[in-house]
Order: sequence, then structure tokens, then C-alpha cells
Amino acid sequence: MPPATRASRLTRPQKDLALSQLTTTLLLFLAEGTALGWVFALGTADAAALVAKNAWPSAVRDQILVSVGVLWALTLVGTFVIYSRGAIARALRWGYLLLPVIPLALLPGLFAPHPGRTKPLIFLSILSLYGLVAERCFTASATQFLPLMGPKFAHLSVRNGLRKVLGWLPLFIVGIASVVYITATGVLTVWNHHGFNTGAYDLAIFDNLMWNAMHGAPFRSSIDGNGNSLTVHAEIAMVLFVPFYAIHPSSEALLWIQAGCLGLGAIPLYLLAREFVSAGYAVVIALSYLLYAPMHGSQFYDFHWLTILPAFLFLNLYSIVTERHKLTIATTLLLWLLREDVSPGLMMLGLVLAISGYRVRTGLMLAAGSAIWFVLIKFVIMPSVGPWFFDSLYEDLTTPTEKGYGSVLKTLVTNPWFVMQKLLKASKLEYALHILAPVLLIPLRRLALGALLLAPAFFTIFTNSPATYSITYQYSAHCTGYVFLAASFYLGSLPDPARRFGTAAALAATIFCHSTQFGALIRPDSFIGGSIPELIRKRDEEAERLKALSFLRSKIPADASVIATTRESPHLSSRAHIYAFGHSQALADYVLIHPGSFGMGTTNRDILAVLGSGEYGLYDELGDFTLWKKGHQSDATDEAIERLQERLEPSYGRGDREKLKRR
Repeated sequence: MPPATRASRLTRPQKDLALSQLTTTLLLFLAEGTALGWVFALGTADAAALVAKNAWPSAVRDQILVSVGVLWALTLVGTFVIYSRGAIARALRWGYLLLPVIPLALLPGLFAPHPGRTKPLIFLSILSLYGLVAERCFTASATQFLPLMGPKFAHLSVRNGLRKVLGWLPLFIVGIASVVYITATGVLTVWNHHGFNTGAYDLAIFDNLMWNAMHGAPFRSSIDGNGNSLTVHAEIAMVLFVPFYAIHPSSEALLWIQAGCLGLGAIPLYLLAREFVSAGYAVVIALSYLLYAPMHGSQFYDFHWLTILPAFLFLNLYSIVTERHKLTIATTLLLWLLREDVSPGLMMLGLVLAISGYRVRTGLMLAAGSAIWFVLIKFVIMPSVGPWFFDSLYEDLTTPTEKGYGSVLKTLVTNPWFVMQKLLKASKLEYALHILAPVLLIPLRRLALGALLLAPAFFTIFTNSPATYSITYQYSAHCTGYVFLAASFYLGSLPDPARRFGTAAALAATIFCHSTQFGALIRPDSFIGGSIPELIRKRDEEAERLKALSFLRSKIPADASVIATTRESPHLSSRAHIYAFGHSQALADYVLIHPGSFGMGTTNRDILAVLGSGEYGLYDELGDFTLWKKGHQSDATDEAIERLQERLEPSYGRGDREKLKRR
């Protein structure tokens, strides 16, 4: 009789266990072998052609199938050899250790250009599923290798000096990343402005507001026709930034202030996350914030005080967590004054802190104070200044017989079925996935974390304006801060180190994928929110236009009033009185016109009304620009009017042309 093999000496339960391990190991290795085949294929062929159009030659597909078949055959043989030698448990551990091969192999397909931009809802749905799969794979792998890390490095010792250096290294990395972000986005947004991709709404408005505030007239902007900007938004904190603006009063100064606040926001976020997780995970969260595409979209839509909200929100919560009471009071006041619709989010944050049992008293004071301030500023102070219109954004949720916020509140409380009908739209689902999919849907995993997004949801997807639930506008800033607060809380709440590692690794992967398709930093040609590649390619062309504008601007006295075409207005708005065609027909001291804004809104009609008044003569012209002065006489005026008629002709009839001729 031959000697009994090791397998034959096993009991029946042991044999069943070994067979189960064999099956699991075999499936894991087959899946990982297939993933390696994908890596080979996507690395040697056009990934975009495959992902977007399934357009690969048959020969390439056959090569991939052969490669995968060979890997499967080797896997089968190798697994059974291992089983026969009684080492199947060790092989199973290797199967789990190698699981990250699968999500890593899927990354090239998610990086492929164009599908994400042209079919965002499909891409975002796939990204959400990918994030969940990646999290499980990374977690399963970490379950195997993390226990091995302790014994491997337990004997190592680090000298005190080196320990201090390494202790500062994570914060140093975040600081460098912040500087890189500020520099890159600051330059790009200024280029975007110099490429005439900004306008009267909203960059010229804010530049004019800051100019007037610097000269003792806060909250007054001539460009939007309001006597007091508090009738639109209570952005009282703007006066605190006047010293920074005064360094170089201009639209460019505002763009750099915005870039600086957003980039520096990574530092308080890192410090906050460090209170809940180790330094490595805090770095992942901070860098993920800097790559967050919805924040990029907000930043490239001109300038808004709402856009810089996340940085001060992170600093506020950090001060609460670390019980720095003076800093808490200062940052809370700043957030209240930043904009009137910030306080409802702080109210929910305070309630979450109180209900969770974490900083209960501070949370209750934050919630109560924010609620009182919101009622005071929104329903007492702002209406006393003048009429406001933002309740019209919620007309879809009003009752048939009533209007205003009270009517919306009645619908929310009494008819949730109707509310769900208004929320469940493809465009709103797409926006929600843009906000949540890059962060693994983390805010939806805990009831308290989801509550943090109730106020942001009210100001975005609950409205009937497509701009408020689009990542190309500033409104995403309502969500950005709370999304990363939720990520910090969630990672800190995971008791299992392997689960924490798997979630952080998947978070990094999904953020990177999403930012590749929609962000401004990794691949600008896919960026939603600006025209960065076109802007860079047209730098010389736009530089000539900007040079011509600067020359004509030098001929306008600093204290003169100006009405200009909308794309030119933010280049002239650092003055007391600035108006824009398409929004005004003011008879200013000077008129600046460029055809690049023709056809935008009521621009052509407004130009007709102003120049048709007969009060202006051609003062100067350069390139496509014409500069007109009130009361000026010039022999070239009639000829300039004729040329202007030809450009404006499609927008008005013969009678209007005659009116321009008669002046």
C-alpha cells in the first residue's frame, strides 16, 4: 500500500473546509487573472475607443482572450498543485492579498476620456458601483496584510529628531499641495478672466462692491441696479476682506482671494481629520478635497463669497472639536456674515453634534444661534432694505393658493409624496451623484451624516433653477464642506483598521477618477466649468484683445461712469459706477463696446437705446473695440454707427436702424 497522502488523512469537515477554500481561491485567482488581462489590453490599445464605442479590432480581442485563457489555465494548474500539497489556506490568503488588482485594473477604463463628460449619469452610476467594489477589495486585502505589518516593523526604532521630522511631514505635504492648488487655480482663473470668459454677472458685481466698500460705501453696486446688495444676499463679511483686496484693487484680486481661501482650506481640514484618524488618512482626506471637481466648477464661475465657505467651515469645526472657544466664536460669526444661507447648515451641524453626544452644549448653542440669526437676517433685516426674489426659486413646491417660504414649508411637511416627485429628476440625480459618488456615498451611510446635507439640499436640488443643481456654478459650495466633514467623521468611526484602510484607498481612487473626468487639475480638457485648453491655446489672440482694452481703459477717467458690453465690464468695474449692456440702459459718461458680447440677452437692444439717444460721439477705437463719450463730437461717429449697424442688424429691424442713423 502506498503511504497515505496528507489530503487523505483529513477528516470529513476538514476536507469540506479545504474544498471550500479551494473553490474560493480558484475564483479569486481567476478574477485577478482576468483583471491582469484588462491591464495588458488597456495599456496597449485605445482605451477610449473600447469604453466609448466598443471599437477594438477582432485581432486585439483575440489576443486578449488568449492571454486570459493562458492565465486561467496556469491558475487552475497552480491552484490544484497547491491544494495537493496542503497549502490551500496560504494560497487563499494570497488570493485576498491580491484583490486590489481588480479595482486597479478597472481604473484605466474610468480614466478614458469623453464618456464621462458626454454621458455623466451613466459614468457617475458606474463610479458609485466601482467605489463600493473597490472598498470591499481593498478592505479584504488589508485584513490579510495589516496584521503582518506590526511584527515586521515592531523592532524598528526612530530617533527623536527624525520622529519630529516625520511627525510634521504629513502637514508639510498638505501645505505643499495647498500652495500648488492656489498657484495653479489662481493662474488659470485669472487667465480665464483675461480670456474674457467672465462677465458682469457676477465678477463685475463683486469687484464693484469691493471697490465701493474700500471707498466707504459698502453693499452698493451700480451694475445690478440694486441700491443695496443686501436685498440679494447678506454678504456682510466682504468688508473683512477689503484690506486684502486693497493690495491690488481689481477683479484679479478677488480671483486670487478665492483661490487662496480654497487652497488653504486643506490645512484646517487636515487638522480636523487628524483629530479622528491617523496622519496618513488625514492627508488622503485633505488631498481628496483639493481634487474635488464640484469645488473646481464653483471656483471657475467668476467669484462668489459662497465658494470660499468650506475653508471657514473646516476651521470652525476644528475649533469646536479642540475646544478653542474664542476661535469658535470668531469663525461662527464669520460664517454667519459670509452669506445668509450659510446659517441653516450650521444649525444642522450643531444639532448633529448635540444628538451624537459629542460637544453637546456647543452644538446646541451653535444650532440655536444659527437659527435665530437666519430668521433675523432673512426675514427682518434683508426685507427692511428692499424686496428680494429668491423665494421664486421654490415655486414648484408652493401650494396652489399661497406663495413664499411659508407655503414651501407647508408642502414639505404635509405632502412628502409631491416633494419626492419634484426631486426625482434625472438632472437632480446627476447632481447628487456628482456630489456623493466621488466620496463613496459616505454621507448616506449614517443618518447623522446625511442630516448634514439637508440644508445644502434645500438650497440646491429642492429649487426649480437648473443652475443651483449644477457643478458649474457656485451652489456646490453649500455641499463641499459638509461632504468632507462627513468623510472625516466616518473614517474615524470605523473601529476595524482594515475597513478604515479599504475605505480610504477607495476614496482616493474614486476622487481621482471623478476629478480626471470633471476636474480642472488632472485633465483640463474634460473640465466642466470653464474652457481651459481653449483658453491656453488662444493666449496670444486674447492677449492682443486685452492689450487693446487696457489702452482704451487708460483713456477713461477713474471717477467716470462707464457702461460696457458684459464680457468687458469686469475689466472696468474697479470704479464707483459701472453698468453692463444686457442688464442696463444707463447713460453713463463713457460707453465701451466689443462685438464678442453681441446677442447676449438684451445687449443689442440696450446698445441701440443708449447710442440712439444722440448723446454720444465716437471717442476712440482699437481693434474691434469702440469707445464712446457723452457729449463728444467726432466726424467718425456716423461711420462707426454704420459699422455697428451691420454687426447688430440681425437683432433689430429697419425702423430701429433709422433711429440709430438719426441719432
